[in-house]
Amino acid sequence: MTSGNLQRVASQAWELFSMFRSGRIDGSRFAQNLNLLRDNVSKISAADLNIDTKNLPNYAPWAAPSGYMDICEDSFMTMGVFTLRKTGMNIPLHDHPGMHGILKVVYGQVRIRSYSYVERIGQPGGQTPPAVPQFAGLASQPSAESLTPTRLASDSVHNSESGAILLTPEIGNIHAIEAVDGPAAFLDVLSPPYDPPERDCQYYHELPVNGDAAANQKDQITWLLRIPQPKEFHCELEDYPGPDIQIGST
Repeated sequence: MTSGNLQRVASQAWELFSMFRSGRIDGSRFAQNLNLLRDNVSKISAADLNIDTKNLPNYAPWAAPSGYMDICEDSFMTMGVFTLRKTGMNIPLHDHPGMHGILKVVYGQVRIRSYSYVERIGQPGGQTPPAVPQFAGLASQPSAESLTPTRLASDSVHNSESGAILLTPEIGNIHAIEAVDGPAAFLDVLSPPYDPPERDCQYYHELPVNGDAAANQKDQITWLLRIPQPKEFHCELEDYPGPDIQIGST
């Protein structure tokens, strides 16, 4: 692809998300066009973003474990590039409240472990929320309000040859991303953008269930505990070296 194609992907994303957020497209058409957008994002490479992959391994020990390059943002969507600067560095388990997202690895390899929300009562095909089990290794049991029941959606390694990954408000919405075998970079498209405090990023910790309770767990439910942002994680802004991208109506 070329920088012109990167602009076309951004324009395609903005048109789709602005129509969806303003109610100008139905759910079926949105889903079809979202898959088309994912297919085009899958074609983006580090060269399209003008990222010098030779410089990514030059990690300074005092620098943040993760970097972010801002490409474009408005009230409908945001697009940028995250970097993970060496093996084992990660973006901890976190959510994307009410968001759709597309992630494309453009350099290196990352392990992505993602979770989907358990269906709620009142939704089509909904079910009674699972009973809260006893958790292992905790001095006291957490409150039900601090817990989120989920199911593992995927746990796999992706590289620059892999297709883009899609998340929705329900499916694969909570994930952690870790660099594997060296530094890595990935393109991130989200709609709508984070907007604290109304639409803020929450962090989570996976809770181990006691042996007897684990044996009785149905549908392999994973319980996540909301936690503050981990102290070891921080992200710093990096200069974006790629072409200027314009979004919005003309």
